[in-house]
Amino acid sequence: MRKLVALTMIFSALNGYADKLHSYEKIKEAVANGQLVRIFVDYAQCSGPTKNYKMANYNSAYTPNEIAINNDAGYMAASMMHFTVNHPQFPNQPIYEFNRYTIASNGDVSISLIPLNAIDFTPLSNKITFKCKINESAQFFIENK
Repeated sequence: MRKLVALTMIFSALNGYADKLHSYEKIKEAVANGQLVRIFVDYAQCSGPTKNYKMANYNSAYTPNEIAINNDAGYMAASMMHFTVNHPQFPNQPIYEFNRYTIASNGDVSISLIPLNAIDFTPLSNKITFKCKINESAQFFIENK
């Protein structure tokens, strides 16, 4: 009985691991095969909009439902919008934040953020863009089930 429980636990643990995608081509292949891609970003390792811009020690993970592939221009793009009251520029103020993720064939990943008024969706500030790199500040995974 103990062996059966141990084997079940081992196979359950192996069943839910994620494979890391190390290149633009691997990410594109996963998307083309219908796999969900998870993006993990360490903003402290990305460059900010200006040399002196200091981002809080902040990480994020996002699994886009849709990713567009522009084969002619050599990039993929995904976007999301979410509601928050924890935006660093607008503390305790309810806002929406529109985020666009652009993954370039040269390994660059750009993440643009635009805070929006929660009532009428007008921009509250200029777009902020972070420049990241595949395998450095931006990690990509597919879940194996």
